[in-house]
Amino acid sequence: MQFIRDRDNREVDFVIIKDNIPWLLIEAKLAETTITNSLRYFSERLKVPAIQLIWKSGINKNFGNVRLLSASSWLSNLP
Repeated sequence: MQFIRDRDNREVDFVIIKDNIPWLLIEAKLAETTITNSLRYFSERLKVPAIQLIWKSGINKNFGNVRLLSASSWLSNLP
């Protein structure tokens, strides 16, 4: 697990890497229900799925390759 940032200061909080290849992008926000530009940019550029986790419960929406999801829902499904 890493973070990612480019020269233009676009940044994503977490990048899960599998076999030295980016596998999943994760952005953590308190309540922002608009997908961040950085998350969308890196998801498209790296061609990997992305999740923006927020504190508010009951949220589960897809925006193309990016999913907006309640942190509690995602974390409760981890092994």
